[in-house]
Formats: sequence, C-alpha cells, structure tokens
Amino acid sequence: MIIHCVSLTRATERRQRIRREWIEERGFDVRFFDAFDRRRVGVEPLPFPYDDALTRARIGRSLSSGEIACAISHALLVRQALEAGQDDLVVLEDDASPLDGTTPEAVASMIAACRANFPRVSVLLMHELDAPRRSAETRSGIHRAAPASWGHPHHRSGYLGYRFVWLSQAALMILARDLPRLILPADWFWQLRFAPTRCLAYPERPLARDAGTSSYIGAHALRGGESTPFRA
Repeated sequence: MIIHCVSLTRATERRQRIRREWIEERGFDVRFFDAFDRRRVGVEPLPFPYDDALTRARIGRSLSSGEIACAISHALLVRQALEAGQDDLVVLEDDASPLDGTTPEAVASMIAACRANFPRVSVLLMHELDAPRRSAETRSGIHRAAPASWGHPHHRSGYLGYRFVWLSQAALMILARDLPRLILPADWFWQLRFAPTRCLAYPERPLARDAGTSSYIGAHALRGGESTPFRA
C-alpha cells in the first residue's frame, strides 16, 4: 500500500519525522507529494483560478492564502492519482503521527472493513477527530457518520481534518471536480459534501493523531495557523 504524504519541500524536519515514525519504525511505503506553498499565493499565477466574490458568497469570508494553498495541493494530488488510473488514494499530511498498533496491515484491514460493511462510503477519516461524533450505524469498528452530527465546519467543534484519510475512486472524482474551484477549505468537503450523502466514515479506534503542530500550509485561525484573508 502506497501512502501519499502532502508536505512542503522546505518542511525538512516534518519529513524527517514522517520517515522515522512511518517508514523506518512501521514499514509504510510513504511517497512525498510536494505541496503548493502558500508563499506563492498572490505572487504568481495559481494552477486554478480563485474567485473571491464567489467564495465570500459561499462561505461568508475569503479563504486565507494557506487555505488556498492547501486546496490546491490536494487538488493536484487527486488529479495526479486519477491520471495514473488509481482506484483509490490514502493521503497523509505531515502533521500526523501514527498511534500504537498502526501498521500497514492495520490500515489495509480498516479500509477493507469499511469497503465490506459500507460499500457506499467513499471517505474514511482514519485519524483522531477533535470531538465526539454521532454515527448513523456501526459495523466492524467502523462508524458511518450521521449526516448532521456536528456543527459548522469552521467552528472548532466541527473540525474534522485531513490528517490521514482514505478516498475511493468516487471520492477522487468528486474532489477533482470541486477542489479546483477554491471556494471551500479542503476538509470542509467531509461535512458539506460527503456526510449529507452518507458517504463519510470514521473508525472506532483511529490510526493517527495530530503531532502537536499547527498546519505548515497555514490553516484557519482556529487551527493556530495563518488567518489573513487573501484577495486576488
């Protein structure tokens, strides 16, 4: 199983930690995907156009340069996966650490259990969530998320994250279409797009946790990152 780690080339300490914790100590096949740097936003043309008026109409505010960079990074990774003919994708962000018992076999088993028990689920969040969630049903240690089991995604109580996730081909196709529009932070899609259609799941026992550092890309202010709105 290949895991794609979204990471800045300049994030050398984070990459070293990923190599140590995930590759050397646990034997994961992790491939680094060079993230789009927020320092490039507003300095050079973006791979995808950003429409600030459309974004403000959609979520009531502008995206920060970090949120734009994050969405671009994940959009580029998803596009690469589809162009390579991949049926699914496991994505790791470099601010995640594995929990005890997290092995390649455990990850494969969790994804297989999700596929077998919830064929319609297309996104599996395998990291710790920031608050308890309400499940619609549970099978084999996998919770299918209830459509409205948490608050608005930009509130701390509604944060779900993008730390360690499995995406089916159906999810890849949806994200390939919607992420490049740059009208939502990347992890808001879990609640606003996948939970309402009953396609979002999370495990009873997660496999990764926040390493204790704010997002290097520059997340929303509630994540401790850069919060200055960007306007094209």
